[in-house]
Amino acid sequence: MILAWLAAAAIVGFFSVAAGAVSAHLGAHDVMSELLRTGALYGMGHAAALIGIAALAALRGQPGLLLIVAGWSFAVGILLFSLSLFALAATGIDRLRIVTPFGGVALLIGLGGSWGVRIAQPLRSNTRWFLVIIRTSASTLDCARLRGFTYGYSSLHSFGLP
Repeated sequence: MILAWLAAAAIVGFFSVAAGAVSAHLGAHDVMSELLRTGALYGMGHAAALIGIAALAALRGQPGLLLIVAGWSFAVGILLFSLSLFALAATGIDRLRIVTPFGGVALLIGLGGSWGVRIAQPLRSNTRWFLVIIRTSASTLDCARLRGFTYGYSSLHSFGLP
């Protein structure tokens, strides 16, 4: 389970970096560029969140139902959302737009599940070091605020960081 989550995060992270690089070289108002940029932004941010969920599951040993739901929802969501946008940008096949909202709903379920994990299963004191990893990832994601993507800071509060 944890390896599958890490694989999904790695795959989408890889394609997000590639898509971000391609979109940087396209026109600023090109539809293809905007699709790549959006897929890269959400893919990278949620891949980082999925890595955090995988780390939390590994630390807990026996992850609860909410953590499992959050992990699988993030994994499915980033694959459906980001990869459908990348495929749409690359191929222009309009039918791929049907897939993207399902990925978005899965990402929302993942966010809700990760918030629920914080409430239902508070962190033990020996798992606090894990939050340093999350904080580092979130500070990297703060660069994404240029595009109005505010995932990083708000999710830190759901994990109990100041």
